[in-house]
Amino acid sequence: SAVLRLPMKRTLALALTYVIPVKAIENPNATCHVPSVILPSDIEPTSHGQKVVIAHRGASAHMPEHSLEGYRLALEMGADYVEPDLVATKDGQLIAVHSMDLNITTDVEEKFSDRQTFSKYMNQSGFWTYEFTLEEIKTLRIKQRLPAARTQRFDGMFQIPTLTQILELVHEWNTVIDIKRVNPTHAKAVRGVYAEFKDYPWLLEDTGHDLVDLLFQHMDDNDSLWQESVVANHCYTKRLKAHEYRLPPLVIQSFEGDALKYFVNRWDEKFNKNETKPVFPAPPTILLANYDECLEDSFWFRVEERYRKILSGIGPDKKCLGYRWREFMERATKSELAVHPWTARPELRFFSEPSTGVLPFENVLAEIQHLFCVVGVHGIFSESVDSAVLASTLPCPETGGKRSKDVCENVCYQRTAKTQFFVGFTSFVMGIIIALLAVYVIQGRKLRSGRQERVPTEEVDDNIQDKKASADESELSNEEMEML
Repeated sequence: SAVLRLPMKRTLALALTYVIPVKAIENPNATCHVPSVILPSDIEPTSHGQKVVIAHRGASAHMPEHSLEGYRLALEMGADYVEPDLVATKDGQLIAVHSMDLNITTDVEEKFSDRQTFSKYMNQSGFWTYEFTLEEIKTLRIKQRLPAARTQRFDGMFQIPTLTQILELVHEWNTVIDIKRVNPTHAKAVRGVYAEFKDYPWLLEDTGHDLVDLLFQHMDDNDSLWQESVVANHCYTKRLKAHEYRLPPLVIQSFEGDALKYFVNRWDEKFNKNETKPVFPAPPTILLANYDECLEDSFWFRVEERYRKILSGIGPDKKCLGYRWREFMERATKSELAVHPWTARPELRFFSEPSTGVLPFENVLAEIQHLFCVVGVHGIFSESVDSAVLASTLPCPETGGKRSKDVCENVCYQRTAKTQFFVGFTSFVMGIIIALLAVYVIQGRKLRSGRQERVPTEEVDDNIQDKKASADESELSNEEMEML
C-alpha cells in the first residue's frame, strides 16, 4: 500500500509557521506534534474566536444536513470544522449521512421501492446504505429531516456527498477561497474535517465492513488528496507564538472507544511502522458520550484508564453539563481532555427541559454563551453555525442574574429523577407546614376571642338561674320516668 510522506522542503516551511502551545496526542521524543483541539487562552480573538466551532452535519439549521452545499455554507459562516458522519456503501465507499436508513433523508423509496431489507443488528427493516452501490446512491436526492421546523425549499436538489468530495471542498476552501479573504497568519485559518465513524458496530456485524479499514483504504486510493488536504498541515516540528496557531486538519470521533483505538493503531502501522519512536502521531480522537452514561463511573474508567493514551477529548451530550457540570469539567481537565458538547440547535424544543417545560435559555446564542463562559467548554457542535461563531467572538457577559451558576445548577437542561423527586417532596412538605401554620393561626384567633369576658346584668343572671332550675327539673323527670 502507498505510504503518505511529508516532502522535506514543505515540512521545514511548515515548521516555521505553526505552533502547538497546548498538549495534544504527542510524544515528547517525536519529530513532529499534532496541534491540540483546545485553543490556547491567549489566542488572538480577531480570527474566528477563542472556541472551536464544529458545524454539525454542516450548516444544517439552514440547509439539508450532510450536503456539500450545507458544508460550504458552514465554512462561509466561519465554522472551524465540517462534521460528516461516515458510513459505507455496498461497494465499500465512504459517504456522509446521519442515518443508514436512506428513507429518512432521501427519496430512496420513490426510486428503489423494492430494496427494503431486514437488519439483524437493528431488528428492523429499512433502506440501508450498505445495500446500495455508490452509483445508485448518487441518483438519490436529499430531503429535509426536520420538515416541521426547517425549510423544505432545497428538497430534491442535493446529492449525498462522498468523503472524497468533502476533502476536496475543504482543501479548496483553505487553498483557493479563504486565503484570498482573510489574513492567513491569523489563528485557526485552516479549516478541517471532524469525521465520525457512524454506527460502527452495526455496520461491522451486518456487513463485515470496518469503517477504520475503509478509511485507510481511502487514504491509499487517494494518496495525493490526503497529502495535500490533511498530511501537509497535520503536524509541526516547532512551537511558535499563539497567534500563529492552527487547528489540526483532521479529527476522528466515535461512540466506540475500540474503534478509536484501532484507528490509532492503524495510523501507527501506516506512518510509523519502521520507526522505533512515533515520528508522525495520529490525529486527535474524541470519545462521544450519551447522557445515560456520561456521569457513570464506568464511562470515566474508559476515559481515564482504558483509552486515556489515545484520547484528545470528549464529546458529551450537552445535558451531561447540567447541574453536575463542575464535576464533569474537573475530571476532563484533570485528564487534559478537550470538551466539545453536542448539539446546539435553534428550535426551542432542543434546549428546553422536557420534564418541567422550564426554558432556561432565551435562544440558542444564550445557550452557547453559557456553555462557553460559565461551563468553560472548549468547543461546540452546532447546527446554528452563525450563532456559535458569534458566541465564540463575543466577550463573556456578566454571570450574575439569569445566567448565574447557581441558577443554572437548578434549571439548565434535564434534571435527574432523583432531583425531581427531591423538589417534589420538598414542595409537598412545605405545603403541609404552611397549612398547619394557617390552621394554628385561625384557631388561636378563635381562642383569644372566646376568652374575652362580658360584664353580665342582673336580668341576664336571673335568666341563667331560671334555665338551670328548669334543666334540673327536666333531668329529674327523666330519671323518674326511667325508674318507672
